[in-house]
Amino acid sequence: MDGEKKRRGPPSRYPWEEWFAKERFVLHRGLQFPESVQPHGMAQTIRNAAARHGLGVSISIFDRGLYVQTYPREKIRQSWNRRPDDWKSKDEVKQRQRNRYHKMKESNNEAGNAKCR
Repeated sequence: MDGEKKRRGPPSRYPWEEWFAKERFVLHRGLQFPESVQPHGMAQTIRNAAARHGLGVSISIFDRGLYVQTYPREKIRQSWNRRPDDWKSKDEVKQRQRNRYHKMKESNNEAGNAKCR
């Protein structure tokens, strides 16, 4: 087993390792994936496989296929992982919402008063 992780289940229908080795690739319906598979369905299959391979993907669908761009998953997670000291408390969030509400109310009152003059 040489330290490789073995995937359970039947062998993959698609050559994911070959495709994901490239930064960008194009898949044509009827060539790289069957005519019976809708491009939107194949796009989701690619997203799932990319996640299993620790990658993120950006996919554009065109009439007869897909344009796929891969990138390291860490790029996405950097924005997700905020430190707890960066988080705002509920009180701070509520106060900010109150301030926005009052500013909006004041500007509406001033706009209404300007119309009456």
